[in-house]
Amino acid sequence: MAQDDNLLLPTALLPRNPGTLQHQYQGNLSEREARRLLTTTVRLDADILTIIDEIVGNPSTEYQSRGDFIRHALMMLLNDWMEAGFPREYISDVLNRVREEKVNAHRLKMRQEFVDILAVYEQSLSGGSEVGDWSLVLETLARLQGYVDRTDETYWREHIRKVIAQSAVVQHTISSLYEASRERKDLKEPGEYWQRWLESLS
Repeated sequence: MAQDDNLLLPTALLPRNPGTLQHQYQGNLSEREARRLLTTTVRLDADILTIIDEIVGNPSTEYQSRGDFIRHALMMLLNDWMEAGFPREYISDVLNRVREEKVNAHRLKMRQEFVDILAVYEQSLSGGSEVGDWSLVLETLARLQGYVDRTDETYWREHIRKVIAQSAVVQHTISSLYEASRERKDLKEPGEYWQRWLESLS
């Protein structure tokens, strides 16, 4: 008999779905979920806990605590069970509702974060435009454009475009740049470029 014959694998070891790491926000709690939070005890091997702490402590992840990581792991495994056809139908309904809540909470968080980021750039645009520091203005506009260009997900790209296009500060700054480009030849090309860019966001 071969060594692997009759080897039983734990049924919980389902293939990990693509995009799991991009769904880290599923470990974050919405306000509503926090009010319903129940505490349970999980015993983990020290080595595993060390690895979790390294992941949680890495600035490239969205985890704020061990609990975020564990909730994310549980959520993704529950999703796998659901997609594998776990026979209790109501579980599918519960998970879909929880997933929708988390997606909505994550989107609200991301929206607010970008509004905060934009406010910082608006200060640079406003200050640069006011004193005629067009180098600062052009550098800041290029950074804003980078946010749009680097965003792969359609929903977020369109949201960022809309927020930037509706910014009165961005509109005023680009208008001022365009006006200045009529008197300064070195600003003619960038003035026209950013005017077209602003129009393309709408």
